[in-house]
Amino acid sequence: VQIGAISGQYLEGIGWISGTDCCGWQWDSEPYVKRLRFQTGELAIYIHSYTYELTKADIIAIAESMK
Repeated sequence: VQIGAISGQYLEGIGWISGTDCCGWQWDSEPYVKRLRFQTGELAIYIHSYTYELTKADIIAIAESMK
């Protein structure tokens, strides 16, 4: 995703979980967990949200408001 002129990474989900005996590891894409990571210079910024209330656009807007 773009945060102004900076590229970032956006993910929805809890993370990798051990799947059933047939499937190995699977991404748990639970939509209430949202993560955004971007870097400016030597500063890496992570924004984590644990709510259904915020959207992807909301998270990006929060990141864009940081100076």
